[in-house]
Amino acid sequence: MNDNERGDDEHGSINQQAREWVVRLDRDKSPETRAEFDEWFDASPEHRREFEWIEKIYAVGEHLKDSEEFGLDRNAHPTHRSRSRHWLMWGTAAAAAVAVLMIAFGAGGAPLPGQSMSALAAEPLVTQRGEIRSFRLSDGTNATLDTDSRVEVSMTATERSLHLSQGRARFEVASDARPFRVRAGAGEVTASQGVLDVAYGDDQNITVRVIRGEAKVGPIAPGPQAAPAQPADQSEVLGYSVTDGRAMSVPPAVGANARQDWPSGWVQHRSIRLDQLVAQANRYSGKPIILDDNATAALIASGRFQINKTDVFVERIAESLKLRISYRDDGIHLRKR
Repeated sequence: MNDNERGDDEHGSINQQAREWVVRLDRDKSPETRAEFDEWFDASPEHRREFEWIEKIYAVGEHLKDSEEFGLDRNAHPTHRSRSRHWLMWGTAAAAAVAVLMIAFGAGGAPLPGQSMSALAAEPLVTQRGEIRSFRLSDGTNATLDTDSRVEVSMTATERSLHLSQGRARFEVASDARPFRVRAGAGEVTASQGVLDVAYGDDQNITVRVIRGEAKVGPIAPGPQAAPAQPADQSEVLGYSVTDGRAMSVPPAVGANARQDWPSGWVQHRSIRLDQLVAQANRYSGKPIILDDNATAALIASGRFQINKTDVFVERIAESLKLRISYRDDGIHLRKR
């Protein structure tokens, strides 16, 4: 056997090991398996390169398998003919995955400018205005998206990475050896398990509310002038603003310390100005709720409100604060009687 043949055999062996690790890590997330993988992964640069390459093929293949163009027909009858067709379609998806990788990474294996593999790992999670929806992620985490929200998910054998590009989400993080990271703007929230709300506002500030467990909030790529990541414990609300490369603590959003059961569409406040409460309800309303004067806006409301049902909310608040309701083309107007 010459040197080239030995090199090919060695590469084939590493390639096979990498494939086996991708499958094994997807099925077995125990700390023992993770430690064994880390030892293999760090043993040589060839191990790292081959694993990362196979992992990307696996991620794109999973994406294409679930797509309408290349995916399997889940409603097909399990006949011999349909099984053959399924294997043929999966083979097409795998071939397409390799083709996509060749385009995205080129012969040298480096990403081309503007290309992102993480976007191909899973379809984005999206809710429309007025909608609250829950999703089950592949690691067992439950993600509930508030109205008009978007989360992109990338699950690999080494990391659970999510990108909250708008809105708010509650994550019931499943226990896993892999870190769980949520990026929003230039900031990042890191947790291992627990329950937390992450909101990303139009002002590009991040608000994190830890319901159970703990989390850390900080810049994605901290520079020498950036503040370190800040820990947040159970029942704590941490606002974070990233400006000019610096991360700094900011006051949490109005009402953030009130009892909020928003995944069910309800919020509860001991005391809140009506204009602040209406601002929360307007996030769900197809037609805006308008307060006609400053005196009405300054009224104080308290109690439990279903803010995702506009008509129910308006009737409830009008009755409790003795307001007059006027339905017009530009919105639902409220004013004192």
